[in-house]
Amino acid sequence: ENVDLLKEKHEEELSREQSRSRRMHDMLSFLQDCFEDEAVLAKQIYRDLSVDQMRLESPTRAGYLTKQGGAVKSWKRRYFILRDNFLFYYKKSTKEPSPLGIIRLDNCVVEEEKGHVNKPHCFKIALQNQRTYFLCADRRLDMDIWISHIRGAEKWYNRPQLSIPTQRTSSVAQAQEDNTYFVP
Repeated sequence: ENVDLLKEKHEEELSREQSRSRRMHDMLSFLQDCFEDEAVLAKQIYRDLSVDQMRLESPTRAGYLTKQGGAVKSWKRRYFILRDNFLFYYKKSTKEPSPLGIIRLDNCVVEEEKGHVNKPHCFKIALQNQRTYFLCADRRLDMDIWISHIRGAEKWYNRPQLSIPTQRTSSVAQAQEDNTYFVP
């Protein structure tokens, strides 16, 4: 009897976990279909992307790094904020209404850069089938901390205040209006 009861409880728990997993998969598919642009998705998740607001909301890590440009390979010092699995960068650390760029860190490879860049304390963020970002810290310790935090960044969709959509919609505007995928 006890064995049957334990088996039944285990099957119920497994069923709930499979249901949760399906809902999570549906939510992520929904968001991937609707938000191909990181800026639009980040705006929906965090609402206010100003540097001052992002700094107030306990980011995982924040500070200055030197970033290599995309098209023009010059190096610029930028203020970075790591929040969940998004890396935001700004021109400066105050009074910036929106980020210059947003790097979504899903399935990225982060490692120390040795060889490609002739600068100390550099690391790279290689996005799956996309761009590779080259960043340099002022000190080796800072570089190691940034690498560790980026590797360990929690996915924004694992946060407890996130609700899972109950139905899919093809209209981004409708989803935004209904607010079906985010509860502030």
